[in-house]
Amino acid sequence: MSDMLLDDVNSLLDGDFGDDRILKQIARACKNNEVISNYERNYVQKLAEQYLGKKPLTTKKPETITPEIPKIEIPKPEPLVTTQLSQPTNNSKSKNSKFYPTNSKG
Repeated sequence: MSDMLLDDVNSLLDGDFGDDRILKQIARACKNNEVISNYERNYVQKLAEQYLGKKPLTTKKPETITPEIPKIEIPKPEPLVTTQLSQPTNNSKSKNSKFYPTNSKG
């Protein structure tokens, strides 16, 4: 990628397009394998499109495919058969005395 960028920068410098100082800085960075910012890349790209007749780099976006959701019919639940539970009887002598305190002091 930086080879293409360097080629564009050199072409722009030869044609005296753009800011020489910025383009020379970008060329130096390309030659030294230094990081080139997106701002600098965009700067060269726009100049190349404008003066060198380069086509804009467009990233083809993949088509958005909406998944087909199958229609599922959920059957209605049948009513539950209820049975009457027997009520617990109140037993005065409970096994757990913490819940049913007695009148004795102790």
